[in-house]
Amino acid sequence: MRALAGISLACGLTVASVAGCGEGESSSAAETASSLPPEVAAQLGEIERLMNGDRLAKPESVFDGSARIQLAGRLAYGSLGDFVAESTRGAGPSKIEFGETEVISRRPDRIRTVTWMAVVRGEERSIERITHEWVPDGDRWIAREQSYPDWSPLVGDWVRSGGDGEEVVGMRLLPNGQFEMRLADSEVVTRAGTYAVVGEIVTIVPDAIGAGANGGGPFDVLHRFEFDGSLILEREIRPFTGLGRTDSNAVPFDGTWRRRRTVD
Repeated sequence: MRALAGISLACGLTVASVAGCGEGESSSAAETASSLPPEVAAQLGEIERLMNGDRLAKPESVFDGSARIQLAGRLAYGSLGDFVAESTRGAGPSKIEFGETEVISRRPDRIRTVTWMAVVRGEERSIERITHEWVPDGDRWIAREQSYPDWSPLVGDWVRSGGDGEEVVGMRLLPNGQFEMRLADSEVVTRAGTYAVVGEIVTIVPDAIGAGANGGGPFDVLHRFEFDGSLILEREIRPFTGLGRTDSNAVPFDGTWRRRRTVD
C-alpha cells in the first residue's frame, strides 16, 4: 500500500481503523466515533469536500482565518488561501475519502481529532492519518490546524539562500525517504537519493545512476531546528564511511534552510 506522497501505513497500527483497509468500502466522514461532536463531524465532511475541489464548499466556515495547514502537495505548512488554491488545482482523478475519526483530546476550548484518510486513484487506494485542532467559534467548531502526524518534521520544500556568489538551492524531502535538490527555481535535479532520520542524525544515500546522480557512499549530517523554524544541517565529524574525514558529498547540505514559500 503506497500512501499519499509516498508514505506507507499499515492497518491496525493506530488508534482508529478505516473501512476499506481490508475489504468493504470506506466510511464517510459522518460515520465517526460516538465521542465526536456532530458539529465537528459535519465540519470534517466540509473539509472532505474542499479537498476534493468542491467549489461550493465554504473554507471560511470551516477554518480559522489564520489556520496553520500542512499542504500535501507542497509538503509544508501554508495559509488557508494556499490550501484552497492547492485543493482547486488538485481536483482531478484522485478522490479523498475520510474514514473513522477519533477524539484524542477534548477540553472546553479545544478538541483534537485524528482521522483516517484514503486517497483513491483508480484501483489504487493509499491510506494515512490527518489530524485537526478545533476551537469554538460561537456555536460551531472551526479548525485551527490541519496536519499529517506521521510525517517527519524534516519533510517539506526547503530553500538555502546563496552567499558569496552561490546560487539559491532548493531541497525537497519527501515522506517516503527520497530527496531532490535543484538550483534556484530550475526543474533540473542536481542531486537525488534517499535519507533516513535517527535522532539528530540524517543519513544521506546519494543516487549512483539517473538524473542528478553524483555517486559516492552514504554519509551522515546533523540536523537541528532553530526557534524561527529554520533547519540547520551540519556535516558529521565522523562520517558514515568511518574514514576519519568529512565526505565532500555532504558539503551541499551544509547551512541554514528555510521552508519554501507556498505561494506561487
